[in-house]
Amino acid sequence: MNIHEIKNATGAENSESMEETKGNAGDAPIEGTQGTEQAKPLRILVVDDEFVQFVYAQLRESEPDIETLLGDVDAPEVANLLHLCAEKMDGRVFEADPKAFQKFLMSDAFVQDVLLSDWFREKADSDLVSRFSNFFTRADRGKALRGEFDAAFPAQEFLVDFVPKRPGRAEAIAYDFLFLDLVLVGNGSPVDDLKMYLRELSNEAGDKSMPPIVVMSTAEEELTKHRQEFSKASQISAAGLWILPKSDLASEDFKARGLRVLFDQLMAQCAAAQRMRAFIRSWADALKRAADEAATTLWNLDAAAIQRVHLTAIADNDPFDGHLGDLISREYLWHVERDNAVAKKIGELDACLREHMDGGDGLKTRFMSPIVNPEVGRAFYSHYVWSGWPTGEAFYGPAVDKPEQRFNSTLPFGSVLASNLKAGGECLVHVTQQCDLNVTTRDDMAGSRSAVFAIAEVHEALPHHLSRFDSRDLVAVGLKTAAGVFDLQYAPGRVLAMPIADFLKRAEADKLAVVGRLRFDVAAQFAQATASQLTRPAAFKMARDSEVVVKAFLLCEKIPKKPATAYSDSTGCHRLIMAVRGGDQSLSFPGEDAMRLAVWLERMLIAHCGGSGLDLAALSNKLRLGVKVKQDIVTNVRLDLHYGNMTNPQETIDGLAAPKGVAVKLLLIADESTKAP
Repeated sequence: MNIHEIKNATGAENSESMEETKGNAGDAPIEGTQGTEQAKPLRILVVDDEFVQFVYAQLRESEPDIETLLGDVDAPEVANLLHLCAEKMDGRVFEADPKAFQKFLMSDAFVQDVLLSDWFREKADSDLVSRFSNFFTRADRGKALRGEFDAAFPAQEFLVDFVPKRPGRAEAIAYDFLFLDLVLVGNGSPVDDLKMYLRELSNEAGDKSMPPIVVMSTAEEELTKHRQEFSKASQISAAGLWILPKSDLASEDFKARGLRVLFDQLMAQCAAAQRMRAFIRSWADALKRAADEAATTLWNLDAAAIQRVHLTAIADNDPFDGHLGDLISREYLWHVERDNAVAKKIGELDACLREHMDGGDGLKTRFMSPIVNPEVGRAFYSHYVWSGWPTGEAFYGPAVDKPEQRFNSTLPFGSVLASNLKAGGECLVHVTQQCDLNVTTRDDMAGSRSAVFAIAEVHEALPHHLSRFDSRDLVAVGLKTAAGVFDLQYAPGRVLAMPIADFLKRAEADKLAVVGRLRFDVAAQFAQATASQLTRPAAFKMARDSEVVVKAFLLCEKIPKKPATAYSDSTGCHRLIMAVRGGDQSLSFPGEDAMRLAVWLERMLIAHCGGSGLDLAALSNKLRLGVKVKQDIVTNVRLDLHYGNMTNPQETIDGLAAPKGVAVKLLLIADESTKAP
């Protein structure tokens, strides 16, 4: 076997002296994507028992019925094993003592010295070998994947240690890079155990830098299901923590080449991951301190003080929940804002991120993202714009007592009203100034006083399409309702002003309802725009993107068009790629597909077009930054996008002409339903 033996392979976890294997000696190097020589070899730790030495517990996992078989001393398979051991080993003691042989069959030594020996599958008959087929498949996979690591990280540049157990915290973070298997022998709760271990690594590092970490596993369902929990539970930035299913590692479009690209990319963004982690830690610590300091204020507010706050809200006809909530939230925010540690970490993060800018307003490098979830960013911006306090209280009708006088409290400043919120429709934004409302609702002539509403156009924020707005547009983004998610664009020069009594009648007739409530400062922008009747540059800009799911194919004269050459996974199924539409109509691939597409494209060009190796780091970065449709990705390779039947993309491909000569087309096919309106 090409798996190096180690002593004490099943030694205790977190031992002070870690037994390990040193890989790479004599392996052929794979060309690096950074092309820089290291004065001192970088140290990489690979924690995976399947890469080091298999034990009996793994045989039992792979072959659930094996103990029944090996425990039957009269079974013909056991007799065959005894014969083989007597022939190839000193098996006389086993012939004289069947119980000793039975004990040997259920030991690590049997697995390592017999099953995984160089001679077993050659000498044993096919029926006997077949009884261990699942285990041999697993062992062969471990050997092959170990070989990909050896090829990706040659000894001239790297010192790679393969170990079966996770080492102690200080020992682990002393490495430059970590590959950690999710499931190890003896793990009762693999996900929880790994989250705890990662958290311990983070605590051990404190504010010091941590090595990038790649979590691998064949338990892909568990890996996928819990991938979003690892960063939060471990307090390690997603920029420094990658998730890698082993089936992807074994695929033709990854292997050693992909491992090296992944390593280079994570190392390149290591500083940013550390700055992000340090900032989040400082912010979280500041929130804890703010909670303690604010608690001192809140618990020492006497009843009279709260009574005055309540009286002020009632006197202004202001909803008490929003009034009190705004006061308290700013108390917490003030303590965070004056925390010097937070300010320092934000400054360090700012300086680090500026290093990745192109000198203007653009990026020269874009970080990899292990989890592409646009919903997280959209919710982040939505919470900035929209209040979380409950809405929907009735403000008209027989059930409302004195609706004119209570107008300000039942329909507070910033309330958004609609009868049927839908794309292409309009809604009303309540922008009557507070002082005007107070005078109005206390006046004997309240019913004849006017309320003022800005008019906003409704745009549905679809996952695959977001309306593009000019930088001068005033837009409240991300209103989430049961009907969907909507962006509200202020309509310049349009306003509704009418007596409160008349408006209440109209609201009842039109069945208007409160569908959301803008935060006060955002609503104030609508009020200001309404007062001046001008559209002005927005005070806040939301960097949001829409995404579209595509499949990728390669077209050229030298590649058969039918069946089309597809970007596929290890099982041969078309991969689904999450592509993000940029504001300049470009398509970008912020997730792992930027790296995989680069490796796949290189492999296809070499195989079919006589191409040579590409600068995969530069190519994957370009794909993350974004490429416009009809623009070259690399020389003679152009990006194209078509809409059609995703279930049978060949139908769409059949209707397209292949590029002539040396030209190649990277064709993306999206479902017709995701085409922008």
